[in-house]
Amino acid sequence: MFDNPGQRAIALARIGVLRRLADDLAAIVDGRKPSPEDLASAVSIQGTIGQRSVPCLIGQVSNHPRLGNRLITTSQLFMVDPDGRWARTLSRFYRLADDPQVTGREEVLK
Repeated sequence: MFDNPGQRAIALARIGVLRRLADDLAAIVDGRKPSPEDLASAVSIQGTIGQRSVPCLIGQVSNHPRLGNRLITTSQLFMVDPDGRWARTLSRFYRLADDPQVTGREEVLK
């Protein structure tokens, strides 16, 4: 699937970022907070919590385990099969319709 070395490198880098996030969140849940050393090397920010747009799928689903059959907006989209058969969001895989009208595939791996 990742014949292009550049796309493969980008995908592997994103996987590494997500693994580090998952490890950090698991540590926090287990009661381990960032160390003083972690915070000393962390970037400082002055601001507020905001929201931003992320890629997602929007469409009619069939047999969704929680939402049934209806129009939905998915969680963040991470990967779309270049052949248009499936997509992976934060929460699950989606099987794309036989003739998908999915746009923006190139943007997902940027």
